[in-house]
Amino acid sequence: MQRYGSKRGLLLAFVRAGVETFPLPMAEALGSVDDPVEGLIRAVLAISWNDISPAEFATISSF
Repeated sequence: MQRYGSKRGLLLAFVRAGVETFPLPMAEALGSVDDPVEGLIRAVLAISWNDISPAEFATISSF
């Protein structure tokens, strides 16, 4: 976090890094499920934490 100055800076850097790589996993995830929320969760897991369960992801992202 020190490198980015704040949690906000860290999150913005993460978002900037993912902007170019996120559309493809998002399209694939949304095409595979009927629920858009489930598709979003699957897409985020696909690009960042693909080796954890949805429950673990919920725990990590609940900050």
